[in-house]
Amino acid sequence: MASLGVSWVGLLRGATDMEICCPQISAFVNYCSPSEDEYQYTVELVLAKREARVARKGIVVQYAVKWDEWDQTPDMTWEPPENLSNAKEEVVKFERRVAAMPSRDAFSGPTASPACCYATCCKVADRADVETSQCFVCAKMVHPACATQHLFLEPFIQKLDSANICFDCALLVAMVEKRTPFGIAGARLMFEPYYLQLRGVAALTEPSPFALGAFIATGSLKLLEAATTTARSATAGAKCAKCKSAAGELRACSFCKAGIYHDTPACLGEQRGPEPSFKRTRASPDSALREH
Repeated sequence: MASLGVSWVGLLRGATDMEICCPQISAFVNYCSPSEDEYQYTVELVLAKREARVARKGIVVQYAVKWDEWDQTPDMTWEPPENLSNAKEEVVKFERRVAAMPSRDAFSGPTASPACCYATCCKVADRADVETSQCFVCAKMVHPACATQHLFLEPFIQKLDSANICFDCALLVAMVEKRTPFGIAGARLMFEPYYLQLRGVAALTEPSPFALGAFIATGSLKLLEAATTTARSATAGAKCAKCKSAAGELRACSFCKAGIYHDTPACLGEQRGPEPSFKRTRASPDSALREH
C-alpha cells in the first residue's frame, strides 16, 4: 500500500508565505494546520480504470481507488494518474491484474494440464505431483494453486471459504457473498471487463457460473439485500395472476414487486419462494451455488 498526503489547507498555508496575507487568514491557517501525519491517506487497492471527459482537459484517464480504512462505496474516488504519484506500485499491480485477465476461450483452449479446468491459465501444468480437487461450487477439477496464484483473483481470493474453486465460480461467489471491496459495486467495476468480452449478455443461452456472473456484473440481474425481499400487500383492485380472483389476501412478488398472487400452494405451488439468503452445501461437491 502507498500513502498519499492530502492537506485541505495546503494552498492557504502556501498563501501565508506571500508578502501580503491579511492577519485573519494567517491566523486561521496557523490554527487549522494539521501535523504532517494527520492527512495521510493510503491507497489500498486500485479497482478499475476509465476514460472520462473533464472540463478544459478533454478525455483523461482515471483510476477507481479504494482508500485504506474507508470501506463505504461513497468513499471510493476516481483519481487521475498525477494524484497517485505516491501510489505507483498499486497502479502497476492493477495494470498487471488487467493484463492477467483471461480471455473467454482461455479455459477451453489446449493445455498441458487437461485435468485442471484453468486450462491455459494453469500455474502447475508441468508438475505431475500436484493433485487436483473439485471446485466446491461446480465440481470441476482444479489445482488450488491456480486460484491462489492468479493475479486477477488476488484482491479477494483469500477471503473465499476455499481455494478449491474455478475462475468463474470465484468471481460469482465473490459477488454473491460481497467479498470484494465495496461489495457488488466494487465487483462490477473489477469484473465487468472480463464479462463484456462476450459482447453483451444477449448471447448467454446456457445457465452456468459465467452466465450468472455476467448477468450480475453487467446489472442485468440485481442482487437484493435481504431487507428488500419482503413481500408486500397488493394494491386495491388487484387480481391474482394465477386464479384471477381478487378475493382474499393478495401479495406482491418479493423480487419483481409486479406479480400478484395468493400466498397459497394452489396459486404459487409448493415452493412459494426462497429464503433471502445464499447458502452452499459442502456435503454435495457437485451442487452449484443456489438459493434455499
